[in-house]
Amino acid sequence: MKLCKRSICSLIFIDVLPVLLLLLLLLSHVAHCQVVTLGEGSSEEVIIGFSNASMSLDSRNSTVAVLLSGNVNDLGFNYQINAGRLRTEMILNLTTSLFQNVDTPAKTTQIIEYLVTRGFNLIISTSLTQGDSAFNASLIYPDVFFVTRGSGNSTRPNVARITYDVTSADYMSGYFAGTVTKTNRVGIVTPGAALNSLHQANSFAVGAYCAAKVLGKNITVYSVETGSYLNPDVATIAAWNLLAVGADVLSQIQDDMTVSTISMNQGNLGIGTNGFPQRRVFGATVGTSYIIDWSIFFTDAIVRLDTNNWTVGWSYNGGFDNRVLHLDVFSRLVPRSAVQMVQAEELKFKTNTTYRPQNCFAPACDTIFKGNCTDGCISNRQWININKLLPSIVDLGTAFVPLTEVKIASGVQLVFTALGVGFAIACGVLIIAVIVLRNERPIRSASPLFCVIILVGGILVFVGCVIWVSYPTTIVCHLRYWIPSIGYGLIVGNLVVKNFRIYILFKAMKNPRITNLKLLPFSIGITSVHVLLLIIWSTVGNTKSIMDTNDDNIGKYEFVRKCHLTTAGDIIFYAILVIHGLILLVGCFVSFQIRAVDIEEFNESKSIAAFLYAVMFALFIIIPLFVSSTSTFNHIIILCVAFLFTAGSGLAIIFIPKFLMIKRLHKDTKLGIIRRDNISNFDSTESSSSINRDIFSSSTSSINRDIFSSSSSSGSDPFKSDPDFMHLPPSTTNTTTPNV
Repeated sequence: MKLCKRSICSLIFIDVLPVLLLLLLLLSHVAHCQVVTLGEGSSEEVIIGFSNASMSLDSRNSTVAVLLSGNVNDLGFNYQINAGRLRTEMILNLTTSLFQNVDTPAKTTQIIEYLVTRGFNLIISTSLTQGDSAFNASLIYPDVFFVTRGSGNSTRPNVARITYDVTSADYMSGYFAGTVTKTNRVGIVTPGAALNSLHQANSFAVGAYCAAKVLGKNITVYSVETGSYLNPDVATIAAWNLLAVGADVLSQIQDDMTVSTISMNQGNLGIGTNGFPQRRVFGATVGTSYIIDWSIFFTDAIVRLDTNNWTVGWSYNGGFDNRVLHLDVFSRLVPRSAVQMVQAEELKFKTNTTYRPQNCFAPACDTIFKGNCTDGCISNRQWININKLLPSIVDLGTAFVPLTEVKIASGVQLVFTALGVGFAIACGVLIIAVIVLRNERPIRSASPLFCVIILVGGILVFVGCVIWVSYPTTIVCHLRYWIPSIGYGLIVGNLVVKNFRIYILFKAMKNPRITNLKLLPFSIGITSVHVLLLIIWSTVGNTKSIMDTNDDNIGKYEFVRKCHLTTAGDIIFYAILVIHGLILLVGCFVSFQIRAVDIEEFNESKSIAAFLYAVMFALFIIIPLFVSSTSTFNHIIILCVAFLFTAGSGLAIIFIPKFLMIKRLHKDTKLGIIRRDNISNFDSTESSSSINRDIFSSSTSSINRDIFSSSSSSGSDPFKSDPDFMHLPPSTTNTTTPNV
């Protein structure tokens, strides 16, 4: 018995098992052929195509690349194309190359050039955005074959076109929606007229109307536009707009399922409309999907090329009749009666290649085509070229995500407003001090009139800081440039004019009469140049307040208000900056020329140099910060800090020493009086001379005597006789002899 059992086991493993394995291999081959049959539509066609591909394996000359406009992981349009590519590889036993995210004509051209240099001779572009680049490349590379999206036959011998009957697919989506709707309100989301997609909304509507006619009910169709094929945020708004009017079955001409997803989350049935069986992702909530089998396109093109059967101008128009299009299985949530009704309508497309109910919709002939239809129908091209909605469709317009305005932080606005107002008030106080102390030697030698003008310029700069943090209306935009520019012009321009007066005084061999009236035209001239340039800038610059959504540090659906000017306005504004720079350089030159003047009241070269250093320091820091950021608010903060630092430090450097000098002079005068009262044994002349030596150096005494010899001989004081007569103060000598 044991021997018998062992023999039987040996027989099974040695003789029977190999036979079983062989049978399994044969069944596997048969099953593989059956899969191909399901994909191709008829067994004869599949067997021939499969056989031709097998025969050409050894002599195959096709090197294939497929271009996608998106990513294969979108579980939609691009996913399904890639699935067709992989199925083609399985059917034809070959390897293809895939390139994703080729979403612009420029990228398409670049990829095609790369593929040609790598020896690819069949390039399949699957997006309409790639078509023109592929066609242009076919002219440059006649030995490379191209398959592009589009209807009709190509005139190029190396270009073929593939398309699918999208209007029939949308008709079936509408037919399903009209069959299962409970509210008798359905909706569709399309990219809109700009992308010539309204014929798809019309096809959807005709399908819904035809289903309603069969069921004896009235259906309202709503349409919303998004402006693109892929914008989930806007599509979300569009979906909610449709749900708000009571639509319970929604379709979409989008690359993703955002619209249907939102509807399904509300308990409604969804429709898969991008060629992928969406039930694999969403389950029973998807009523059905229309599926696009791209492998049929790809297999036909490759076999034609490998068998030298590529004819000039061939094309492939996929539809329900050749299995490129077909409806997926239906959800268990769809009533059986509805399934049978929709399947019956699909069967009409499968069995009748001329069945186009959307092209024979009577209201379209009556309204859009004004009765110009043949036997109550129009051609498919005429239907596709319709770029407006049927009158019966309720147009809800274009959906958009509301934008939120972002303003400068209130804390930043408050701080710079307070600083600007505070500095401006400080300048006003200094103006009052200059007027009150105008007869004091440090103020009088610096020309009180020009000191006041310089301080007015400072007020304008600080007010400009307040304006820059204010809300940018068009008027504010103009003031933002006018006020600080004039302010800096008054500061730098009058500082240069004032120092130029000192330069003339010390340059001349005798004391000239330089009055404010003689200097004022120079100040007015500099200011007039600035005003003239600003007027030109306002005229040609087209300065206005605009809404900017590309600013740094703001969200996708946020915007800021900013001031915008044209290129001509930029050029004029740069010219204004150059004028400021030239005036500043002239001031530096004049300050350098009077650097030897050692009368403290007149020598402002050190102050000018310090002011220049402050400006240069600010520029070296501000310009890199300004250029490195595109944030409007950062620019405002940088400019305001520059205004406050340069103008504030400059005015402080110029005026604080003058008031300190006045204080010191008053202190020295009181000290001289105390000494005369308490030390009566000292010679008053020498005491007075000692005080004068403390105030004025011996070197300047000779200069004063040379310059003011004429005025001293006259016996009059020019400071009292001519207030506008600006020159050096006369030296004082006490000739009285106090009692000893």
